[in-house]
Amino acid sequence: AVNDPFIDTNYAAYMLKYDTTQ
Repeated sequence: AVNDPFIDTNYAAYMLKYDTTQ
């Protein structure tokens, strides 16, 4: 899914959480 709002939200949350860990 390229422009999937659900995937985009999960990816954004994942990146945010991952970035917070660093």
